[in-house]
Amino acid sequence: MGAKGGARGFLHGAFSPAAHPLRPNCDCQAASDCMHFPGQNPGWWSYDGMADQYEAVAVPHYFAPVAEQLIADLQPARGSRLLDVGAGTAIVGSTVLRKCKNVRVVATDLSLMMLRKAKQRGVPSVVADIGHQPFPSHCFDIVVASFVLNHLDDCAIAIVELGHMLRPAGQLAVTSWARGPSENALGDVWNAIVSNWIDREALRMAVNEALPSEAELSELAKLEAVLEDAGLPVTQSRVVELPVQMTMASYIESRCIAMASRFMMAELPSYDWSAFRQEVTAALVARFGESAVFGTKVNVVVAVRPMEV
Repeated sequence: MGAKGGARGFLHGAFSPAAHPLRPNCDCQAASDCMHFPGQNPGWWSYDGMADQYEAVAVPHYFAPVAEQLIADLQPARGSRLLDVGAGTAIVGSTVLRKCKNVRVVATDLSLMMLRKAKQRGVPSVVADIGHQPFPSHCFDIVVASFVLNHLDDCAIAIVELGHMLRPAGQLAVTSWARGPSENALGDVWNAIVSNWIDREALRMAVNEALPSEAELSELAKLEAVLEDAGLPVTQSRVVELPVQMTMASYIESRCIAMASRFMMAELPSYDWSAFRQEVTAALVARFGESAVFGTKVNVVVAVRPMEV
């Protein structure tokens, strides 16, 4: 089946993830089994090597509560079609399938390992870049891009592409961190110790390269502007405050899969990384005990594709 065939199969209710959107000559039977995708990058910023930890720690504590908020805002109607882009392990898509009846969902992401987790959640998925979705225009009622725009140099181009995926009056929902899991007293302790192990300017530059829009999109007004400038009027906009309580071990694990830590693991010898982890663990437990309690803030913006004249 070719790339467009898989996409059209979804649209007609017989979706199969066998489609390979950007490599139509690939002979693999499913995207989840394909290792030929040109976007798979073995660099330190790849999500492939952290899918298990992401699913076990980051999803339940950071992303699942946001997915619940999104679905409450969007209220997918019976029979609607929803595209979850940059889906990771598809917590948004799986939340829709769990809470809503007769909604067709498909997830796309660049990471094969993350999409294997999506498959385990029961969400059909296709390997695809956010700016090159393998679907015809105007075919979804809802498109969600949650915590993904921060990875892009030019969010405007991606938003235009996602807007083309929407039917008239369809909704596009996006999220970004207003205050992330590292922006608290625990993060201050972590960052102070980081400075003893790696050059902070090199770390800052590496993270900015991997997450070029992170700082800008922490402002709600900037996230709104990206949508409005693409011709998608904003209908809902708010900052959601979410309390987080987890074991200190889980918090440390979540920090170890963050972009900055992945750069450190790539740069430091393994024994230095182990020593850093032991030092930061001891410092956090000594100050805060075995529990990590803090809060995050998430920008949530929903826009609509205007009705065509």
